[in-house]
Order: sequence, then structure tokens, then C-alpha cells
Amino acid sequence: MRHFFRLTICLLLSVSQLPANIVCAEEEPFAVYNIKAGRHRVHLILSGDIRFNFSRAALEALDNGLPLTLITEVELAVPNEWLWDRAVWKKSFVHEIQYHALSQQYLVKGIQAGFPRAYLTRSSALQALGKIENLEIRELARLHRDKSYVIRVRSGLNSEALPVPLRPLTYLSDSWRLRGDWEKIYWRSPVGKDADSR
Repeated sequence: MRHFFRLTICLLLSVSQLPANIVCAEEEPFAVYNIKAGRHRVHLILSGDIRFNFSRAALEALDNGLPLTLITEVELAVPNEWLWDRAVWKKSFVHEIQYHALSQQYLVKGIQAGFPRAYLTRSSALQALGKIENLEIRELARLHRDKSYVIRVRSGLNSEALPVPLRPLTYLSDSWRLRGDWEKIYWRSPVGKDADSR
């Protein structure tokens, strides 16, 4: 408990001394890229990468033992030329990174991982944290045949998972307001019988 209290105070002091707009990699947001959609057996699947450019304050907190939890949102929508796209399915996926001081390793629980995996370097851990491989997002049988859809993906820091004293910083400091923009791709459902509408 004492260690946690000291860590919280140090983080608050370090963040308060940093300009609000200082973010790692020149303020680039969390970026979703290389997104591809496909079909595997009876599911629509998604693959791609998320580049997590954490702020200096967040990286310092991570290296001091504070776990960082991310939420990646995936939406499937019907495109609309005049109004907003209408979402027909949405889900949030949780993944986490933490530095384990005793083993000097980074533990990563990815979007699809059941158990955390260990990495020796922060860069390799962050790369694994943002990896999406053949993620099942929707049954093809629940989609209309031969119809266009929009798949949207974005990721952000889960402020609710931070210690209570740090949560106000997600509203007050750019260093902790970490969320990327929506990345979207278009995908057309197959014509076959496995894509009947339900």
C-alpha cells in the first residue's frame, strides 16, 4: 500500500510538471492501420494493427508498475450517404500491458489472448499489444447477402481502470486523454447461402 501511495504521488507530480500537450511521438494518436476483413468458415473476421503512442507520463507510469488497460471498439454498420452510418453490431475488446519489476519483463494480455505473455522489451510488448489476427466479429449467417458494410475500429486508454487519484487527469491533461480516431474499411458480404439474413 505504501508503494502504491508513493507511486501515485510521484505520478501526479511528474504529470503536473509536464506541459499538457507533450505526448510521445509528437502527439500522434493511437492509430489503427492495416485493417483487413475476410471470412473464415461461418464468421466475418478482422485483422490489423494498432500503434499505441503513449504519452511520456503514461510510459513513466507503466515503467513504475502501473498497468495500462486499453479498450478497442469494433463496430459493423450499414453505410448511409446522407445520415450517419447505422451500427448493426458493436463490441469492446479489452487488452492490458504491465511491467513486472521482479522479472524485468512486460506482461501483455492481447485482444485474443487468454493469458498474459511476457516480453523483454517495451517496444516488442507494445507491438504485441496492438496485434489483431483473424478476430471473429460476426456470424455470416446474421448478415444480409451481397450487401456493403462499414467496419469501424478505434482504441483508447480505459480511464476507469486507472487508480482513483489518477482518473481526473484523463479530463485535465492531454497526456492521459489517449484515444485514437475511428479507422474504417468497407466490406461486402458474400452471395452464398452462408450469408442469409436473420
